[in-house]
Amino acid sequence: MSGPTYDLIEIDGHAPTAAELTPLIMANYGHITAMQVRAGRVRGLDQHLRRLDQTSRELHGVGLDSSRVRRYIRHALDGVPSRAGAGSVRMVVFQPDRDAQHVCVVVGLGSPTSAPTRPWRVRSVVHGRAAPHLKHVGGFGSVYYGSSVKRAGYDEALFVDSEGVIAEGAITNIGFIDGGTVVWPDAPALPGICLQLVQQQLSTAGVPMVRRRVRLPDVAGFDGVFLTNSWGVIPVSRIDDTAIPTDRAVLRVIHDAHDSAPLQDI
Repeated sequence: MSGPTYDLIEIDGHAPTAAELTPLIMANYGHITAMQVRAGRVRGLDQHLRRLDQTSRELHGVGLDSSRVRRYIRHALDGVPSRAGAGSVRMVVFQPDRDAQHVCVVVGLGSPTSAPTRPWRVRSVVHGRAAPHLKHVGGFGSVYYGSSVKRAGYDEALFVDSEGVIAEGAITNIGFIDGGTVVWPDAPALPGICLQLVQQQLSTAGVPMVRRRVRLPDVAGFDGVFLTNSWGVIPVSRIDDTAIPTDRAVLRVIHDAHDSAPLQDI
C-alpha cells in the first residue's frame, strides 16, 4: 500500500528541517488526525480539534490550543493557492523533548479525496491495535494487513479478535444495517470523526442505533454494511466470502447523514 503524496509539508507553520523531524522519525511516538478540506471548511472540525487536544494531554501531558492548529492548517492551504483552500490534510503531533511542555505539529497537504462510490470488498484478519481509542502513529499492523488484503484482491482489512468479534477496519470504522436499525460493533475501536458525525446526524434524524457484539458468522444476517473514515461513507459488498446487499435505502440515509453534517470554517 503506497503512502499518500503531499504537495506541502510543514512543521509549526514552516518547512521542516531534518533535525526537527528526527525525534518523530526515531521515536515514532505521537498522534494524528486526517480531514478533508473544501473551500477552507471541514466537517467535524470541532471534533478534530477536541481530539487533538485530548490526545496530546494523554500522550504528552500538555494540551494543544485549537487556534494554533487552525493557524497551521490555514498557512498550509495558503501555501498551495492553486488548490483554492481544498485538499486532504493530515496532521501529526509529537513531543520533541519529553521533559518540555511543548508539542510540534506537522501538517501535510495533498489532493482532495472523496469516498469511493464502488462498494468495497473487506477481508478479516485477527489483529487489534494498541490503545485502540487513540488515532496514533506507529500503525505497522494497519499498514501491514491493509497491504496484505489488497494484494489478495480486497480493499480493506477488518480487525477481529480470536473469537471473530469485529472491531474496526485498518483505516475505517464499520457499521451494520439490521432492518431500519444501525448496529455499531461493541469492541475496542477508534471513535472516528466521521463515525461521530454520522451518529450525531442519525440521532437527529431519529434513526435507531444500537451497540452490540458482532461476530463474523453474524454478517450474513445483516441487510447492509458500510465503512466510515475521513473520506466519508463507503458501502461494503463482501466480507470474506459473504456477499452483502448494497441497495438498501438505509445506506442512502447514512450517506445523507454524513453529507448533512455542517462544514466549519478553519
